[in-house]
Amino acid sequence: MSALLPFYLRGAEIWGKRLAILQEALPKLSNFSFLTPQARWELNPIQRALREAANRTGISLRPALLQGRIDETQFRELFSGMRQDQAEALIVGDDATFFTYRRLVTELAAANRIPAIYSNIFFVEAGGLIVYANDLVVLYRHVAAQIDKVLKGANPGDIPYYLATNYKLSINLKTAKSLSLELPATLVARADEVIE
Repeated sequence: MSALLPFYLRGAEIWGKRLAILQEALPKLSNFSFLTPQARWELNPIQRALREAANRTGISLRPALLQGRIDETQFRELFSGMRQDQAEALIVGDDATFFTYRRLVTELAAANRIPAIYSNIFFVEAGGLIVYANDLVVLYRHVAAQIDKVLKGANPGDIPYYLATNYKLSINLKTAKSLSLELPATLVARADEVIE
């Protein structure tokens, strides 16, 4: 995507990178699901980025959309549907609600034997397979620097928009083993964090 995109579209290409990591982990990947609330899927730059990445790679994208009030029952129904549709992999969206359900989501992915990649480090700690996410230490330092500027009198509107560029790859080998996955050594070697 171009550097001239509006700020709300910048960074959406990270979703294509997550698909590329899944494809590297699962070289025979032919389809994947994307778990996200329906409201975030419609008119969202993530949708466009994922569709473009899927088209480039020839991998079929199957949205798994949560509707209305998100609860455990809805997650269970969607995962059951993904299993019936023979989803080969899953990309989990970055909706804040998912943080609350991170253990449930990782447990359902494991129980339905669906390899998944997540956008928050806390998912791999909860048993998720792969996370490709912002480096939170760098992000928190940047936030602290912005707060410092505001406290020293800077106008928040004058502070440039910050787009994270530091990402960390984390892999949970225990989860890979439970899914009977042999991840490529090159992928594991590139990981910033490996849980064994």
